[in-house]
Amino acid sequence: MAEDDPPPSQETPTLPAGYHEALVTAITVVIAFTLTFLLFWTVQSESGCWTGLGIASAVVLVAGATALFVALRRALSLNNVRPAHYEMTVNWFFRGVVGLALALVLAVAAMNISPRQQPSECTDSQQLGIERK
Repeated sequence: MAEDDPPPSQETPTLPAGYHEALVTAITVVIAFTLTFLLFWTVQSESGCWTGLGIASAVVLVAGATALFVALRRALSLNNVRPAHYEMTVNWFFRGVVGLALALVLAVAAMNISPRQQPSECTDSQQLGIERK
């Protein structure tokens, strides 16, 4: 045993094989879904004008996506093999997923509660997206 190695009784616990890879995969799949949903919702959707509920949904969506990127950054860290660091990374992932679920509920409510208007009927304050011709 080398002088730099800790005694066997003081070894730091690490995660079982496969935990780290599974978390990184889960985070990237959810991020891909989030970015695809954001693309559809903001650029390709013909849902009409922005409402207060739609703006709230967008803010919550960005907050959830930010939590997912924090989780991905933590998951790619070399420290993520320690159980305490891994647990905090899973907590960030869970916060991001809850934020995305809340944003999705708000987006569905915004699309179903507000009356449909054509983009040409929107006021300047409601036209936050890309102009469609």
